[in-house]
Amino acid sequence: MTRSGLLVLAGGLLALTGCVTIDSKLDAKGGGTMTISYAMKESELATVRKQIEGPHVKVESAEFKDGRGIFKATVDDAEKINTSKFFEHATVTLADAKDGTRDLTLKIGNAKPFKPKPEVVEKLGKNFRLTIELPGEVVRSNGSTTQEAQVTWLIPTEEFLSKSENILTASFKAGKKPA
Repeated sequence: MTRSGLLVLAGGLLALTGCVTIDSKLDAKGGGTMTISYAMKESELATVRKQIEGPHVKVESAEFKDGRGIFKATVDDAEKINTSKFFEHATVTLADAKDGTRDLTLKIGNAKPFKPKPEVVEKLGKNFRLTIELPGEVVRSNGSTTQEAQVTWLIPTEEFLSKSENILTASFKAGKKPA
């Protein structure tokens, strides 16, 4: 069984200014929560909130603090997160594996890859960071770090922006699916 969606990121992130960090949690029913944070101007807060909102994504709060926009959101159906403009370039699949685990694959598209100049990297931040807490222990991933049910990808900004697609993967122990 393949499921598209999740609650993480998208190509819209590639166009954002500031060091992007996303902390998310996927629940066993396929929904979840996320916190998105990056350096921005306070005047951009309402516009970005509208971009994050979508038929299946609800922004619970948006605040500007210490030069960063911080957005807390819920996703009712992770398969449909890319119905949000902010996440439209992300393709995420969850598939049952033969060994009883679930395989997560997140593809983040970048329509205009480029090698940023050092001053651009300095402005954006040296790394893009995504952390996902999954509904089971992580058994393998291509993440930078893994701890129990959590995996973190820390990707140098230059590498992230210079690829037409970034592919992030993790496999986790699947528990019983709720009714």
